[in-house]
Amino acid sequence: MTLFSLPGSFTAVGGMNNLNQVVGSYSDEGGNHGYIRNADGTLTFPIDYPGALHTFLYGINDKGWMVGSYLDTEDVYHGLFLSSPRRFIVFDLPPGRFTELAGINNQGMICGDYEDNGVVYGLVARVTLTPAD
Repeated sequence: MTLFSLPGSFTAVGGMNNLNQVVGSYSDEGGNHGYIRNADGTLTFPIDYPGALHTFLYGINDKGWMVGSYLDTEDVYHGLFLSSPRRFIVFDLPPGRFTELAGINNQGMICGDYEDNGVVYGLVARVTLTPAD
């Protein structure tokens, strides 16, 4: 067993890939932030969507693609895809106030949740990246 923590009051693991990379979130006085922990113990943090109040990471695949969500200043949760710790793509289904990407597999299939008028739906989507992404 390996225990680890980041600065602040809690460190939570969201997901792990077959390369033993782990993503998750931790909390400090500035809010919640994402992180990635490589198999050798190297940590990359904070991972924050620009301008977000809180960023959460829940899943990672063997390509290092990550998924999660962030909370903006208008109390809206947005789905988040990261092709690297600093390359973000936001995924939202309007007009909801809550989109969360919770998992990603090695074929680039994402699962998550979406809220519309008080009803929460599951979602499945495929990642298709362009060379610019």
